[in-house]
Amino acid sequence: FVGTTYTDTGTSEVPVIDNATVTVTATVDPTISFALSSTTCDLGTLTDSTNGSCTYTITAATNATSGMVISANADGVLSTGASGAGKTVNDIGSTTAAATFEAATGTEAYGFEVVSLDTGFAIDAAYTVGSYDPVPTAVDAIFNSGGGAIATTTSTTIKHSANIDGITAAGSYSQVLTWTAVGIF
Repeated sequence: FVGTTYTDTGTSEVPVIDNATVTVTATVDPTISFALSSTTCDLGTLTDSTNGSCTYTITAATNATSGMVISANADGVLSTGASGAGKTVNDIGSTTAAATFEAATGTEAYGFEVVSLDTGFAIDAAYTVGSYDPVPTAVDAIFNSGGGAIATTTSTTIKHSANIDGITAAGSYSQVLTWTAVGIF
């Protein structure tokens, strides 16, 4: 047996495992939050020698990829009757610097001011931060998120002011202003 070579032959099997994939999915629901710090804004008792004013805050956030628009719409002018009927306080005629408007006691006028905007918001071209404008009586965009989502809740301060003159009619005046936030998803 010297010089003999033994050869063992055979087959073996190795199992091959096929590849498989898993697709992972998720859904993120659209969100929008919007709140007013108060649902009333009392201008107080108006006189021809003092400016009546009140403030409130709007807070908002959204994950809308194209952002959000905040609009306002009043039921009519500041008046003694429903929806702008009855005796009225004249709307301010055009955009007026806050200091100028507030110092104009004795001249009948009413308006609102966007006092401040948080980072991420932009004022609409028809309005100016820090100036008084007429309160819109038709739906009008006041400010927006500049085309992007607002990840954290932001705050905007709104101020209403009124001046009267010596012949402004006595009475209880009111106006209902509706603020609306619309996400652009």
